[in-house]
Amino acid sequence: MFFNNHEIMQQVAEKMSRHRDNVVRVEALQTLNQNLPADFISSDHWPTMKRHLIDALDESNVQIMHLSTKFITRAFTNTSPQTREVYTLLVEYLISQFNAKKGNNIPNIKSGLDFTNPENVKLMKAFRLLNEFQQETINYWIRYPDRYLEEIIESTLTLYAINQSGSQGGSSLQLSPVHFIALIDPKAQWFIKWMHGNYSRQCLLRMLEKYRPIVTNAIRHCLEFSLHRKHSADLTDRSEARAIDNRRSYYTEAELEYAFFVHSAFMLGRMMCFVNGRRFFPIKLKEADETVTVTKLLVSMVVVLVDPSPSKHLSVVYEPGNLVTEIVKGICTSEQVCEICMYKDEIVTALLAPVSHYLEPKVGTSYTKHNYAPSENTMLHVADLFAMVASSTRGRRHLMYGERKDMFTKPNVSSAAHVIARFTKRALLDKLPKQSGPKPSQAVIGAFLYICRQLYNTCEGLLVLYQYELHKVVAEAWREAYSEAERTATPTMSDDSSDSTSTTTKAYDINAWEDTLRDNLLNFASTAKGILLLQQTKAMNECMTYMYDRYKNKLQVSKCEKFGYGFMVTQVAGTAPGMVALQKTGYIKALLSELWSVIESSPLDTVLFTPKAWPVDPIERSSHKSLIKLLNVLSSFHAVYELLGDKTLPKKESYGFREIPDSVVEFVDRFVIVDSPAKIHSLFNFEQSHVFGLRCLSVMISCLDTYLLLQSQYKFQDVLLTSQAENHTKD
Repeated sequence: MFFNNHEIMQQVAEKMSRHRDNVVRVEALQTLNQNLPADFISSDHWPTMKRHLIDALDESNVQIMHLSTKFITRAFTNTSPQTREVYTLLVEYLISQFNAKKGNNIPNIKSGLDFTNPENVKLMKAFRLLNEFQQETINYWIRYPDRYLEEIIESTLTLYAINQSGSQGGSSLQLSPVHFIALIDPKAQWFIKWMHGNYSRQCLLRMLEKYRPIVTNAIRHCLEFSLHRKHSADLTDRSEARAIDNRRSYYTEAELEYAFFVHSAFMLGRMMCFVNGRRFFPIKLKEADETVTVTKLLVSMVVVLVDPSPSKHLSVVYEPGNLVTEIVKGICTSEQVCEICMYKDEIVTALLAPVSHYLEPKVGTSYTKHNYAPSENTMLHVADLFAMVASSTRGRRHLMYGERKDMFTKPNVSSAAHVIARFTKRALLDKLPKQSGPKPSQAVIGAFLYICRQLYNTCEGLLVLYQYELHKVVAEAWREAYSEAERTATPTMSDDSSDSTSTTTKAYDINAWEDTLRDNLLNFASTAKGILLLQQTKAMNECMTYMYDRYKNKLQVSKCEKFGYGFMVTQVAGTAPGMVALQKTGYIKALLSELWSVIESSPLDTVLFTPKAWPVDPIERSSHKSLIKLLNVLSSFHAVYELLGDKTLPKKESYGFREIPDSVVEFVDRFVIVDSPAKIHSLFNFEQSHVFGLRCLSVMISCLDTYLLLQSQYKFQDVLLTSQAENHTKD
């Protein structure tokens, strides 16, 4: 290329000077955009060009400013290491806009941000370009030397540290760069992405030590926002208007401060997920008497979540409760981080504030003071966070015993588990105090019942919650919902009236509520004691039918439990009543049909003599899965006795090729006690099927009671010895 010519390169650099005529500058910038940016960046004249480009970005001439921005945009589309030069150029331009000489162009916070002003539009475009590069460069910066990463991070923090040392409201009177970036990237995605990989996280946290005012001001702003709760109804209304019309021309002081709070909260929430990030705490603020710890910061966020102000619409994307819930759930994603940060009595007490209000509305609390009941959204957010905590063993113990984990003394009835159980029981029985406000919705009650379910589906949790007799309460509520669902008229296809629509909606809500209660009642079957309680409610058959329907559709147990119903089937099959109820659902028949299709042949096959191959010694994965499912049912003597007790084997002279066993008795007859030629000839893969049956038998008779039952009824040992003798070959 001709740009290898030193003289031509020098001429372009000289023509870009702000002392030249605008026509000459435009010509030079056009030349810049017609060729590869890397050629200019790697030249000896780049420092001069860089200085002139900064001047061009600040130019009032629209064409010059546009051409300089275009050059930066084109440079950012490349993944070469030279892009850091262009990034630092953009950062230097933004820093120059906030310095003492040019800083008068930056509006004050109280004046708001007016985008009818071209200077503000130009700044916002530069910040958007900056943010887009921040989120893209993570994909390739590991290719280059550490210097590339360090320069980008240090220049970024240098920019964001401007105006971060003020003391009024957590910021100076003048808008800071963070205010601008918070409007573009309110959830601090740039920071979250930079913290994702260890390569960039170490460098970022190390440099944040040098630029500590960024962290300090973020903490100060979160505490200020929590203390004064600046999210007024006016701010929410404006946010709703913004959701309808994305083109905004003006941001008020409250909106700017709120955007700053959201950005700071997400940034700090990500820092708390890592050891080196938590080392910034405790931190001392100049105007505060006490140091700020991780616990104090999280409590301040929870206070924003449970704020007793009028309910906001969930459609508002940046509603405070939604955002705080998202941040705290991010912390709860890791069990170890959750234990360090969230398992504190102070945080749990703050989260329980709206629940405690429903139980005992005390005079002087924030709810009675403002005469507001906790909103439905607030209660759902609180339940969501408690469900995240209760999804782990340590979290459940914290809810049951508190921070001290003292489980051997007198039960702590003020612990979160007891408070939630009392609230759930009274809400289901409709016995909450009238002065606490309107009755919680079914969605709220179901959300808190789910937390109780996470506790009572373990032996330890069931012991703690046993005193509340939730099995009886839930069963009673379920029967009421079932009766109401039967009374609700079913609309016909010809009904087009609004009454029909409301009836359909009501019927759907009732059915959903009935399923919720039945699902939570079913989960008592996760423990042996729970199965006994479920049996006492006389709802065993209905719960087993519901479980089989979900099992058949391969649905997971719940949002926090990713496994299926196999474990619960094993628990239920371990008791005689459970086995009877399970058999009535058709589960055993479906299991044997699936087993036959795997080992022998699918009942829908058109070609009969091409069954799936099944090795004798090593078992196939599909066959192994069927074996495990069957043994989950037959591993208990109670289950075996209900299925085989006092039942004789069918004695047939012939068996059809499509005659599939639909009971355990027939399975034993066809696969285990193979004592006649008719049985042998009825199996496509006799050896494989018989070995499968013997494997099941070997596990079943590991229980002495089962062994004695099978031997006394079917003399299986004699049959096998006879078969072995007949199969012996003489030398």
